[in-house]
Amino acid sequence: MPELPATPLQWGVLTVAIGIIVAVVYALLRGNLVSRKVMDERIKDWEARLEQALDTNRFWKEAAEAYQTANRELIPVILELKENHQTILSWIIATKKVAESGGHHGD
Repeated sequence: MPELPATPLQWGVLTVAIGIIVAVVYALLRGNLVSRKVMDERIKDWEARLEQALDTNRFWKEAAEAYQTANRELIPVILELKENHQTILSWIIATKKVAESGGHHGD
């Protein structure tokens, strides 16, 4: 735990340090340390960045919605294609078995 100042000189240094900190904070709050023009420019920059972030957010939200819509429309088509390919594969395997079994009977 920090110790309290023991001598009047230490108390004086502490008082001056606190006084400087209070003066700087007061000057910042009143606009004396940083001009109002600079603060207004910073605020405008911040608002522009905020608007850009909101635009980016809207873009990605629309992209996500388009992705979900595409998935909803394509998944049934892909499942149907899968079923068709399984049917064709089954037909090829059956045809191959028939051909192989028919080839042995003829010998």
